[in-house]
This record gives sequence, C-alpha cells and structure tokens, in this order.
Amino acid sequence: EDASADPVFSEDRWVATRGAASILCVPVLHQGSSLGVLYLENRLAPGVFTKARLETLKVLAVQAAISIQHALFYERLEAARAEAEAANRAKSRFLANMSHELRTPLNAILGYTELTVEELRQADGDFGDIIDDLGRVHRSGELLLGIIADILDLTKIEAGTLELQPIEVALDELLSEIADTVHPQLQYAGNELRCEFAGELGRL
Repeated sequence: EDASADPVFSEDRWVATRGAASILCVPVLHQGSSLGVLYLENRLAPGVFTKARLETLKVLAVQAAISIQHALFYERLEAARAEAEAANRAKSRFLANMSHELRTPLNAILGYTELTVEELRQADGDFGDIIDDLGRVHRSGELLLGIIADILDLTKIEAGTLELQPIEVALDELLSEIADTVHPQLQYAGNELRCEFAGELGRL
C-alpha cells in the first residue's frame, strides 16, 4: 500500500513533505516506557517493508533499547562519581581548614604551659604537684595534635599519598602517656591508676 494515501499518514505533514511511499515504525521500549522510535521510509515504491523486515526492525529496536539504557546508566554513574569526588574534595578542604583552626590555639596552649612550668620551677615554693598536672596538660595537648594529624592522614590514605615511616617507641613512655591521658577522669571518679615497670621494657 501507498503510505502517502493511507489515512493514518495522509494528514501527516512530515509524510506529505517527504513523499514517502512505504513507512515502517517500531517503538523502542524498555519496561513499558517509550524511549523513541525506529523510523524507516522508502520514497520509491509502496509495500517495500515486508513482515520479515518488520521482525528484523523489532530485533534492532530491542537492541537499541538496551544500548540506550546502558548509556543512561553510564551517564548516571558518571554523574554520581563526579558528585562523590566533589564531596570528597570538600571534605578534605574542611579537614585541612579545621586542623589549622585547631592547631593554632592548641599550640598556644602548649607554649604557655611550657612557659608556666619553667616559671614555676624557677619560683620559690613547692609547686611539684602543679608542675605534674601541667605536664599532663601538655602531654594531652600533644596527643590531641597527634589525633589531628591522624585525621589528616585519613585524607592522604583516600588520596593514596600516605607514606608510612616506622619509628621506635619506648613502651614505658607510651604506657605512661596513656595513663596520664586518663588520669583526670580516674581522679575525678575517685579511682587511681598506677604504672609500675619491673625494669626497662625496651623499645619496639
């Protein structure tokens, strides 16, 4: 049949302008949703598109639907990846800024603690307990600086730029620092923690 004379297409401006004699349309569907249309036309002769060609075009429509879905999925995946990378960069900037804001006052606290300890050592009177407490404050501050550095190391791990450097640690000093860290909480609760070492523990 002549497509241009068919009532379905006779009032279609596109068909009238193209002068198509044969038209074959197959919808591109995915899960019941229309993604587009495969459109074929022939201006030379009517009845060109046989049933076999229709079946072939249906197969192509299925493949086209799969390809379109893959392309859309890849596009969404790329958008999600770009969004995740942007969020990760924002997090890294936040951690870097936060560490700077924390380090500045913390370094001041450590500096004034050291100065106070030196002044007490040179002053007359028994300030041993106060000096010990200030020493704990100083060590806790250094521990906090280490925690801040560890937070920044997390961003380096994610970026794959972290460099590990093994160092020796004196076990008795490490255990004493841990004890000093929890000393104020234990003292406030009326508890006591003692670290007693039977000789040198060595280095690890």
